[in-house]
Amino acid sequence: MKNWKDKVLGIFAGIGIMSLLMASNNQSSQNGRYIISTSERGNVGIIITKMDTQNGEMWRWDKKGNKYQGKWIKFIEN
Repeated sequence: MKNWKDKVLGIFAGIGIMSLLMASNNQSSQNGRYIISTSERGNVGIIITKMDTQNGEMWRWDKKGNKYQGKWIKFIEN
């Protein structure tokens, strides 16, 4: 009977150690790194911009005819 108790106690100890290790993992989780906004400018049409919330860089979506094709162009600071 003692051997059975030692096995159960060992299993619970292993579960406890694993839960402590998983809880002490201090990875900061961030919800959404980018902010995407749209605006409409008369003749120009719809402008889509993207901003990186960590370093403040901004990009503009440059579409090539089709609204699903294009690339992000980085804004240059003056």
